[in-house]
Amino acid sequence: MQDRAQAGDQLVISDDPHHPANHICTLCRNFYNLGWVTGTGGGTSILKGPHVFIAPSGVQKELMQPENIFVLDYATRSYLRKPPVLKPSACTPLFMAAFDRGAGCCIHTHSQWAVLVTLLVERDAAQNGEKLEDKCFEIEKIEQIKGIPRGRRKPGMLGFFDKLRVPIIENTAHEEDLTSSLEVAMDRYPDTYAVLVRRHGVYVWGDDVHKAKTQAESRDEDAWTTLDDELSFVDARCLKNHIYKHRYNQNIQRDISKDRYDTAENTTRIPNRIAVPIVGKYPKYAEDLTPHSTGTP
Repeated sequence: MQDRAQAGDQLVISDDPHHPANHICTLCRNFYNLGWVTGTGGGTSILKGPHVFIAPSGVQKELMQPENIFVLDYATRSYLRKPPVLKPSACTPLFMAAFDRGAGCCIHTHSQWAVLVTLLVERDAAQNGEKLEDKCFEIEKIEQIKGIPRGRRKPGMLGFFDKLRVPIIENTAHEEDLTSSLEVAMDRYPDTYAVLVRRHGVYVWGDDVHKAKTQAESRDEDAWTTLDDELSFVDARCLKNHIYKHRYNQNIQRDISKDRYDTAENTTRIPNRIAVPIVGKYPKYAEDLTPHSTGTP
C-alpha cells in the first residue's frame, strides 16, 4: 500500500514548473486573482501523455498544492492517484469530453463577465421573442477575437471582421449533469473551443495548456467588452464589489469625493463607461439586467 502511494506521489511531485500538477496550481492561483475561481469554484485539467491531471473539487483553488491533484489513466478512466480526504472534481466528465475531441487542457471558470453575458443573451432573446436554445453569444469587430482559433477543421485564427459564436447551455443542479448538454453543443458547433453555461460560467479548452489559457483570457475580455459596449451603464445589482477591485486594481472603499455619486442608484461613476456598485449582487431574473443612465459625465 505504501509503495502504491509513493508511486502515485511520483506522478505529481516535480521540480519542473511546467509539470501538469505544478502548472494547474499556478493557473488556479492566477485565476483566483482574476476572480474566476473564488469560493472553491471552477477547475482545470491537463492531458499529458496517457495521464489526466485534475484539480480536486471543493478546495480553495489559491491554496492548492501539487499533492492535491488527482491523476486518471485517460484510456481506462481509472484513477492512478486519489489524494486522501479530497473529492474528485465534479467537472471530470466535462473535461474528458473536451479531451475526447482533441484538447490538451480544459479550464472551467466562474467568470462574472461570462455569467453576465449569458444573462444579456437571455434578456435579448426574451425581448425579441426568440427561442433561447437557439441563441449563442456572438461578437465581431473586436481585436481580442484574433486570439481565438477559427476551429479544429479550419487553419489560422479569427480575424477582426470575423464573427465569434459561443454556444450557451442551461445550468443544472449538479456539475456532472452538464455533460450531455456540453457534448451536444460540441457536436453542434464543432469549431468551438468554449461553451458558456447560463448563470454559471464557462468551459474553455485548447490544444495545450498555453492555448487554453490564452483563449480563456481572450474570451473573458470579449465578454467584458460586450457588456461595456452594449449596456454602457450596468444596473448596480448586476456586479459585485470585487469585480471593481479586480478590473480597476483598487479598493472599492477609496475616497470617492472626486467622483460623481448617484445616491438614488447607489453607484459611483467611473468616467465614460460603467456604473460600479457600492453594494451589489447578481440579478435574480434576466429582466433585471437592464441599462440605466446617470447622464453624461
